[in-house]
Amino acid sequence: QITGALLQGMGRTVIPLVNMAIGAGIKIFLSWHLTAIPALGIVGAAWATNAGLLAAALLNLYFARRFVAYRIQGGQLARIAVAAVSMAAAARGIYGLLDAHMGGTEVTMLAMVVGLVIYGIGLWGTKAVTRQDLGAISFFRKT
Repeated sequence: QITGALLQGMGRTVIPLVNMAIGAGIKIFLSWHLTAIPALGIVGAAWATNAGLLAAALLNLYFARRFVAYRIQGGQLARIAVAAVSMAAAARGIYGLLDAHMGGTEVTMLAMVVGLVIYGIGLWGTKAVTRQDLGAISFFRKT
């Protein structure tokens, strides 16, 4: 989304659209083939969606780098990845612990809330988000 917005802000509105169309084509192709694999089934559709979005994002990154020398900051990406992996582990752990004892919807909602909290803590703890970042958001500004 960020690279698509960057390209659109530069007046290159067609590029993200074309890249998303390419990603959608990849998604359709992979959905057709991956869902046909019995071991994957509907999970194949999720993988196809991820692959299509990844293709569009990589194409957007290519063009962003080409037009404005935009580069991903590896350290920042690593911090966000640590927070995301922590979130996924926490949500999966809560779901695994409580699924047998509670209803599916309640456990899913609880796992999502715990994951959200852990993600926020992870972003703050790894300094992927700082006090200065929060100050740039009007909701967090002191009046």
